Amino acid sequence: MKKEKNNFAELLQHLSLNDEEQVFVNIAIHQLIDENEREDFVIRNLIGNFRPLALQQKLSPQGLQFFTELVKPNFKDDISLWLPFWLGTIH
Repeated sequence: MKKEKNNFAELLQHLSLNDEEQVFVNIAIHQLIDENEREDFVIRNLIGNFRPLALQQKLSPQGLQFFTELVKPNFKDDISLWLPFWLGTIH
């Protein structure tokens, strides 16, 4: 779920989740807008906060859909990050 920082913050602001999930989303919005944190850092935090709820099956349907999008692989970005490493290991 790679988005421009402003677009991602706007997406988060339009989410309607249950109270427990919304706390994590509000923290993420604060990190993006007020603290100018990197988006990848905020996404990792969101995943870390949502994962225990998902494992305990305590996510709302909307929260589960959001979490699924967060953890969905982005092959384009993942490959571009790891390709130099993979190529460096070939002898």
